[in-house]
Amino acid sequence: MFTPEQRTLVRLADGVARETRVADDVLEDFLAVHSHQKLLDVLYLSGLYFMVARISTHLDVDLDPSSGVRWFRSTRHTAT
Repeated sequence: MFTPEQRTLVRLADGVARETRVADDVLEDFLAVHSHQKLLDVLYLSGLYFMVARISTHLDVDLDPSSGVRWFRSTRHTAT
């Protein structure tokens, strides 16, 4: 489904989303096939996304209806 290069990107993105600090082996694997510039790009874009998501959540910004807002709201308070 994913190439080895794509898998390193997915692992990095997952680590950034789940942890305060990405595991060393994930960074090493990523940098073995990608540049430091690409690492900075991924970290920067992830940071922007999480900043916008956090602000939107705190301000109760409505989702665009075409994005499936009904589905999102139906799952919002049902998570355990």
